[in-house]
Amino acid sequence: MNGEHLKVYRFATSAQWQAGLLDRLSLSDDGLSALARLRQSSDDEYAGAVDAVAVSRSGELFWIGGGRLHTRPPPQDESCTPDPGCDVNAAGAIAQAARLVAWRKWLWAFDRQRATITRYYADSLQQAESVSLTQIAGAPIAPGCEDCDIAPDGDDGLWLLVGRQHRAYRLRAHATRTQSIAVPAGVTCLTTIGGRERILVLLDPAAGKLHFVPVAAPQQVVTLALDAVAPTVVSLALGSNGTDRVLLAGDATRLPDDTSTLSPAHRLVLVLDASGGLVDYLDRGPPPSSAGDLTGLGDTLWVADAQGLHRFTPDAASGHRLADGWFVTPLLISPQGRDSGWLRAELVAELPPGAMMRVRYASTDSISKKDQVVAISEDKSLPQGMRRRRVAAALQGLWSEPLEFVGEQEEPRGCGEEKPPQPVRIAPLHAAPDPWLWLEVELRAPAPDRAPCLRELRVRYPELSLIRHLPAIYRSEESRNTFLRRIVAVLEATTQDLDERIERLGTLVDPNTAPALWLDFLATWLGLPWHDDLPERAKRALITTAGILLKTRGTRAGVLALLRCLLPGRRVRIVDTAVDLEPIIIGARSGACATSLPAVLLGRPNRARVLGSPHAVLGRMQLPCREDNSCDPLAAMEGKLRIEISASPREQRQFDPILRVLLSDFVPAGIRWTLRWPPAAGAGISLENFVLDGYRLAILDHDAVLGRVTLSRETSGRLRPDGLATGFELQ
Repeated sequence: MNGEHLKVYRFATSAQWQAGLLDRLSLSDDGLSALARLRQSSDDEYAGAVDAVAVSRSGELFWIGGGRLHTRPPPQDESCTPDPGCDVNAAGAIAQAARLVAWRKWLWAFDRQRATITRYYADSLQQAESVSLTQIAGAPIAPGCEDCDIAPDGDDGLWLLVGRQHRAYRLRAHATRTQSIAVPAGVTCLTTIGGRERILVLLDPAAGKLHFVPVAAPQQVVTLALDAVAPTVVSLALGSNGTDRVLLAGDATRLPDDTSTLSPAHRLVLVLDASGGLVDYLDRGPPPSSAGDLTGLGDTLWVADAQGLHRFTPDAASGHRLADGWFVTPLLISPQGRDSGWLRAELVAELPPGAMMRVRYASTDSISKKDQVVAISEDKSLPQGMRRRRVAAALQGLWSEPLEFVGEQEEPRGCGEEKPPQPVRIAPLHAAPDPWLWLEVELRAPAPDRAPCLRELRVRYPELSLIRHLPAIYRSEESRNTFLRRIVAVLEATTQDLDERIERLGTLVDPNTAPALWLDFLATWLGLPWHDDLPERAKRALITTAGILLKTRGTRAGVLALLRCLLPGRRVRIVDTAVDLEPIIIGARSGACATSLPAVLLGRPNRARVLGSPHAVLGRMQLPCREDNSCDPLAAMEGKLRIEISASPREQRQFDPILRVLLSDFVPAGIRWTLRWPPAAGAGISLENFVLDGYRLAILDHDAVLGRVTLSRETSGRLRPDGLATGFELQ
């Protein structure tokens, strides 16, 4: 029972994976996957010269060819009839566009000859506005600016490069510019990668350099010499897939993975990762007459040139074009002492049939060797792939024999049977006695649809092994790598896992750490009022306050605690007629017998005031009582409860059926209660966050409130510089 003494290096989140070196791997929320290789042959979208091409995040394609703007809708389900798209006359800025950018709502066109940027609605191709580069840059920009370019900002906006000013400007809809940053001198082409935190990728074709400029920290520029990635390439065009890959077109006299000379020069399309490492390349043969344009979405690449628009998709791995990738951990340390050494690596990976995962490690106690490898790993001027290869070369002779795991065919499952969890694969590390260690994992995919995925990696230390409980003859240094030691490693992987599961039992009864599936069991054990459709947040809040709820069950404080768990921050009002309301006493207007307000006057309902009723008396109403005058007028006030919650219509639809079940189990028996949902007070409208449009009719929907109209967020932004239009009506 030694699980509590083990320590672990864990790699599971994006930040943890990025602490190591990634080579030809795709990083996502699921983990690491090997990148597929592109098919060398293409599917032609269009025959004829193409000047510019762009693709939106939904997959809608735009290109200019033959003086017309062509569109192709996003791919649809195979059961649907394919939409052929359309093509229209390219007028105005689109006809002269040197670059198109599409993201979601907008299509941007950059007219280099007129030095203007025009924004169109992507769905209707109607022009929204046109802005001159002079207005954006704040200085005259002459037509035909060859050092200007545009790229998406990741939020339906635009980045504009003005090379002569050594600056890049960010544009948003309805605004000339919102941000600018300095960029290196000599750059003429621009593209972007990353999420909301974009990275500007700038090309200096004269110097043969790529610059990576993080928007959040523009001073941290990383410069990459193209000769280090693909020697002899003369760059011509730059693009990206918008997320994690840079696309570069150029002419070269040598392939990246070959030393022979190409005669004549060939047009190459290079696919680089986010650090500038070479992921893949396309050999297009002798160069065409124009530089062309290129863009991508996910694993798909479009290349536009004088011959047409060509689409390239992933292909099965074959020959020297294997779809493989590597991950190398940062320096891992197991301090020397009584409990030192390494135990094992645990890998949670999805291996489809035919996929392979190979694991090896290197260990050293040499300070100079450790410093050398760390210096290589932290050299930001080199792509991660190149650093990974140099680390592997620096540790040559120290690597262990690789351990291979191969994906097997899954067992057939019955209808509705869930897929079993991925097994944990174990790589023993007990033969690495030195304090410093690096672990390398290689993933190899046999086909694009069968790529392996490494979801989690755990490296456990120190070497607290069951071997310590064997006789001394089996614990010598010579027996570290024997068959017996390997058998013990398999056993301890099971026993230590059981130890950790026992240690984690306490987390199962803590509402803050318990898995979501355990919350229903905890509520049942505690006897709480419960509903399976409660949101997870509400379930955890109810269990956390279980002591208060059970102690105050059936009281006003208990009902308030229950409602605050479900709807925190919402206004709640509870009216108990027997406690909160006083009966009215008919007496004098002043003095000791005066009537005190607020009060309630109980009497017969209005329907009782009809001629012929035994209680009807002309000119007055009679309080209810039996014929023998033995009734209690206060009886009608007892046993009534009114609960009012101010919440949004969405919250009312979600919680109304749940609350009716919970309150029936929480309010004392015999109490008649009603649940009401008065509308919540609306928040004020800020002119900083909304654009006031002209007068429009309100549309009734689920969130409509009579007497109040909420302005649409579709055109959110700031007030236009020219103010409000004539005839604007403020309501």
